[in-house]
Amino acid sequence: MPGSLRRRRLLRLTGACSLPAAVAPAAAARNTWPSRPIRIVVPCPPGSLSDMLARLIAGRLEKQFGQPVEVENRPGSGMRGSTRYTGGAAPDGYTLMMAGSFTPQAALSEDLVAGAMLGAATLFLVSHPAVPATSVPMLMAALRARQGLYTYASPGEGTINHLLMVLLCHADKAQARHVPYESSKAALADVISGRRDLMWIDLATAAPHLRRLRPLAVAGKKRSPLFPDMTALAETHADIDFVPWQWIAAPAGTPGAITRRLAEEINRALGEPAFRQRLSDMGVEANPMDITEANTLIARDADRWTNAIRQASSLMIQ
Repeated sequence: MPGSLRRRRLLRLTGACSLPAAVAPAAAARNTWPSRPIRIVVPCPPGSLSDMLARLIAGRLEKQFGQPVEVENRPGSGMRGSTRYTGGAAPDGYTLMMAGSFTPQAALSEDLVAGAMLGAATLFLVSHPAVPATSVPMLMAALRARQGLYTYASPGEGTINHLLMVLLCHADKAQARHVPYESSKAALADVISGRRDLMWIDLATAAPHLRRLRPLAVAGKKRSPLFPDMTALAETHADIDFVPWQWIAAPAGTPGAITRRLAEEINRALGEPAFRQRLSDMGVEANPMDITEANTLIARDADRWTNAIRQASSLMIQ
């Protein structure tokens, strides 16, 4: 993303271009929102991490706002459909989306802004036990020894699960064949059965099956507090540092007063030990931010995803 475009995006996201005349309507929006049911769109099927997070948030917001909060699952289309659907909704705070680095389309979309940040999810690289590797370097050696013969699964093209593997293979001059699925659960089932060899998967989906898999690494720079002995990917591949942030998106143009109130309510929940523990049980480390911090982070990730997707598009092996 060129610098000038990034600056315009940051200005739009943070509301720095707002006119003083907008202050009164914004204040009114904050005082009256929400006055009817809210819908949270989930770009994944029921039972996924995004779905579980959305339902946890929905229950919390219902209690705080006194209005129904509905969860609408709209999986498929590499998660692009939900991004377009939410971005095209009225910017009134009544249509939101469970977004994150699992769906980089949301960070890249000019039609969405952050409503609230939840935190960073735990993403594992796992393999079937038959794959002759107990570490990332051993895995890469195995892939190089049998170029293009191993397969890796993902919940769709363009997801972080897909792109991380593309970048990892490129870094080590290895090849593996990508097989996209409609969901992480379906992809994981085939890795467990041995039909596919490996994949990147979130903790919430993988946890019941870890004994039947071989975890090799966790994404990001630091090890998971839940699995302190597991290597962080950046320990062997310092340039591949993508953290799957989980956040709530709103259509661009949603009044800043509404997104700020939403962020304040989410941050209030993130400050409670019991709520943080529920997130931790799903493999999400709570990281409360104000709305400006969240949008700055998303704009930064948009730059990084643009570069990663540009690189990956010339490397993909189907």
